[in-house]
Amino acid sequence: MNEQNRKLVKFKRKYQNMWVAIDLVTGGVILSGRNLKRIADKMFKKKQDYILEKVPPLNSPFVFTVVLC
Repeated sequence: MNEQNRKLVKFKRKYQNMWVAIDLVTGGVILSGRNLKRIADKMFKKKQDYILEKVPPLNSPFVFTVVLC
């Protein structure tokens, strides 16, 4: 397994079944949690550009991303 795959598996293990707000510049996680409304409200107050993503369970083959600006 290459390093990129290891990072993806580690990310999915840590955040599976959670919403994460990802910084557009650094790619790091700004906020995470199970409540979408709470995450969106906190990010709205920060007035920072981000990507909001729902991380599926580790054994799930599907990944989708929602971009809010």
